[in-house]
Amino acid sequence: MRIGEKFISRIVKKNKTPDISSINTIKDEVIISKSLCQTEPWEYKVSPEKQYKPSGERGYKPDRGKYNLFTGSTFTILEEDKKLPGKEEIENLCSRIKNIDRKNKKELLSFTEELMKVNKLSHDPVLLEESQKFISSLRPVFDHLIPQDKVFSEKDSSFLEYGKRDPVSFFTERFPSLQDSFNKIFPDEMGYREYIHGARELTTGNQIRDSLRTLDRELEMENLPREPGIRIKAVLRMVMSLFYSGIIPAIEIDKGNKEIKKNFKEDGFDLSNISSEFLDSKREISNIILENTMKKLNFTPGEISLAIKLMEEVPLTGNNSTIFDALVNEKSYMDYKEMDGEISEKVEKKAKELGITPSLLLKTGYIFHAAFKRLEPYELRDMKFTDGTWQPSLDFEKVGMKKFNYLKNSQTEPEHEEDKMFKTFIDASNELDKIAREIKEREIETKKSQLRPVFIKGKLNSDGIMLVHATKGFPKDGILYPNSHYENGHPLERNPRGIVEFSWNGVIDQWNNAPAIILTPLNKAPKENISNLWYTATSHMGPYTIPEGSVILIREGTEVSEKERQKLREKGIEIKTFPANETSEDAVEKLMTEKNYSPLLMGTDICGGIGTETTWFDEDSNIDYFTSDYKDEMIKKSEELAKETGIPSAKGTDRYPLGYITLSMEGYKKDLESGHIKKSYEKPEEFKKKIDEFSRNLNLAEQSLSEIQKNSDSWKNISSYARAYLEIMSLDYELCKNCGDKFYESLEKELKDRQAGLSDRDNTNSFVEYYVKFINWKYNTSFNPHDIKGQEDQKKLLQKVMDRYFSSINSNSRGV
Repeated sequence: MRIGEKFISRIVKKNKTPDISSINTIKDEVIISKSLCQTEPWEYKVSPEKQYKPSGERGYKPDRGKYNLFTGSTFTILEEDKKLPGKEEIENLCSRIKNIDRKNKKELLSFTEELMKVNKLSHDPVLLEESQKFISSLRPVFDHLIPQDKVFSEKDSSFLEYGKRDPVSFFTERFPSLQDSFNKIFPDEMGYREYIHGARELTTGNQIRDSLRTLDRELEMENLPREPGIRIKAVLRMVMSLFYSGIIPAIEIDKGNKEIKKNFKEDGFDLSNISSEFLDSKREISNIILENTMKKLNFTPGEISLAIKLMEEVPLTGNNSTIFDALVNEKSYMDYKEMDGEISEKVEKKAKELGITPSLLLKTGYIFHAAFKRLEPYELRDMKFTDGTWQPSLDFEKVGMKKFNYLKNSQTEPEHEEDKMFKTFIDASNELDKIAREIKEREIETKKSQLRPVFIKGKLNSDGIMLVHATKGFPKDGILYPNSHYENGHPLERNPRGIVEFSWNGVIDQWNNAPAIILTPLNKAPKENISNLWYTATSHMGPYTIPEGSVILIREGTEVSEKERQKLREKGIEIKTFPANETSEDAVEKLMTEKNYSPLLMGTDICGGIGTETTWFDEDSNIDYFTSDYKDEMIKKSEELAKETGIPSAKGTDRYPLGYITLSMEGYKKDLESGHIKKSYEKPEEFKKKIDEFSRNLNLAEQSLSEIQKNSDSWKNISSYARAYLEIMSLDYELCKNCGDKFYESLEKELKDRQAGLSDRDNTNSFVEYYVKFINWKYNTSFNPHDIKGQEDQKKLLQKVMDRYFSSINSNSRGV
C-alpha cells in the first residue's frame, strides 16, 4: 500500500493543480508490507485527471477543506515540507506493537504517545488501526476499574470503540432475534408512527445508520472528559444503536403476535412480563435488549447501569425534554442569568445520579442531540458546527450563564501519578480518534473532487444540480402528471395541484418510502414550463415529459413489467432498482454519487409545512445552506441561476405566484369538505384580504406566462381551478358580510338537522332557504331549497354552480 496516495489531496493548494513531482516523491517514499499488519488497507487513490472540470475551466480544482461557501477561503491541511515516516520506521512500529512488554506502564505510555505522534504525521490507515487495537487492549493497565476479563474482543472493539462496520450487521450477526427489530418496515398506522421520532425512516436500521453517521463524527472529534471505569464512546454507541430496538417487538406484541416473546427468549431476552400496550412497552423492551447485549459484549456493571440511565435521560433531547434541549431552543435571553444557579444545580445533581462529571453529561447531551436531529435534519438549526463538532447555537457565557458554561468545559486535573498516566493514555486514544476522522475527511475530499460541485467560485453550478421527484405511481408513459390527473369525481373533489415539483440533489425525507424516484440533470430538463427554481420547489407547470438522460429508481416489489421498462429505455431513460427496505434518501444518495453529483440531505418539518421549515444539508461539509448564516446569499444565488437559465422565479414553495395559488388551493380543498372556504373565526375584512391576495397572485402568475403557455391545456386547467376557488371565496364573503360571521355555522347546523329529519324551520327562518335563494339570485339559477336534504346536497349544488369554470375538464373520468 502506498502511503503517498493519502497525501495527494493535502498538497493541492487552493485553485492549483497537483504538483506531480511532489506526489511521485511521496508515492515512492515508502511501501508497507501487508505481512506486518494483517488489517485490510484502504484502497484510497486520488486521480487528478478524474477531478470534475466544468466547461471552460480546464484544470479547475474545486476548493475543499474547511470551506467558506461565499468567500471561498480554505486552509492547507499539511505543510509540504513535513517529513513523512519511512518504510523502516513503520515496520519497526508495527513490530513493536506486537512485541512490547505490557508490564512496564511507563514504557507502554511512552510508546502510546510515540504511536500518537507518528500516526499524526503519517495518517496511514493500517498503522492507525493497529495502534487503536493496541491501545484498546491496554485499557485495564491504566484503568483499574476495567478488569482484564472485561476487555472487548478485537472484533467487537472495532465497532464499539471506533465505529467501524455496519451497526445493524454488528447486532444481527450476534443476536439473530434482532433481525426484525432492525429490518422490518415500520407499519403505516399512525397510531404507531406518530410516536416514533424520525418516523420518515423505513426501519429501525435506517434510523440507526443515519443517527450514527453524526454520532460517530462527534465521538471522533469531541474531546470527552475521562471517566475511569467507563468506556464512554462504546456506551454511547450502544445507547444510540439500541434506543429504538424495542419499537418493532412492542408493535408485534400489541398486535397479538405470541411468537415474538419466544423468539427473543432464545437469544436471552426475557420479555415475559412485558405489557401488551405499545406505548408502555417500547422503552422497556429497548432497555432489556440493551442490558442483555451489553452483558454479552463484556461491558462492566457500571457501564451497563449508566447506559440504561442514559436511555431514560439523554436521548429525549429529540423531544424537548432535557435541560440542555430547553436551553438551546429558548429564543429569549432575558432570564438566563437568573437561571444560571438553578440550572447548574440541576446539572450537578443529575451528573451525580448518573455517576459522571457535569462536563461529560452536557457533552453527551450535545452528541445525542445532534445524532437525534440527524433523523430530522431541519432541527439541527438550533445547533452550530464548530471545530468539527455540533454545539449549541446559544453562547452560554454571553447570556450570563457563567457557572453553567464552567460546568460544560471544566476538567478536573489529576493529582496522583496513576491518574496522570490514565489522563495521558485517554488523551492519546482521543487523538487517534481525531486522526481517524481526518483520514475519513481526506477520503471525502478526494471523492468530492470527482463530483460535480454545487458551487463554483461562490456561484450555483447548474451543471451540478440534479432535479429529484419522488412519486407513488410509476410513469409508464415517460410523463409525470400533476396530482389532479390521478383523481376521479368532480374537479372540486380532486387535488387542484397543476404543477410537478422537484427538489435538488436529494429526495425530501417525507418521501422516504416512495416506490419510484425520477432524477433529471437540470441542464437536460425542458425549461419552457419551469416556473420556479428552488431547492425544495423547482416547479413545472403541467405534465412533465421525462427527458433523455434521466434515471428512474424503482423500489423492489413495485409492479413494472419488462415491456414497460423497455419502452422507457428506448426513450433514453435509465431504469434502476433499489432494495425494498432502503430509504429513498439512501437510494438517491448512491445514484447521485454514481453519476458524479454531490448528494445533499433534504429535511422538512414532520407535518409537511409550506417549505419554511426545510434544510438543504451537505453532510460532508456540515453546511445547511438555508440557515440564517447563508439564507440571504442562497436566495440571491438562486435568483442569479434562475435568470441565467431563463426561469422566471426563484422563491420558496409559496413565495412565487403559481406556488402561492397552488398551496392555497390545496388548503381550500380541505376547507370545502364543510361546504365553504371561509372559517367561522375569520372576520369578513380579514377574509377579504385573503381573497385579494389570492387574486393578485393569480394575475401575477398569468402575467409571467408567454402567449403559448397562456393558451396551453396546463394553464387552462390551473386557471379553471383558481377562478372556481376565487368565486367560492367571493360567495362566502358576500353571504357572511350580509348575514354575519356565524352564517355558515348556522347553515351547517340546519343541514345536519335536515339530514336527521329534525328541522322544523319555516321558509322565513331557514338558512338553507336563504342560501339557495342567494345563489339563484347571484348566478341566475333555479335550484329548489327543498332538494337540499343535507350537507352533501349543498356541496353538489356548489359543484353545479362552479361547473362553468370546468367546461374543459371531464368530471366523470380520470385526467385533465
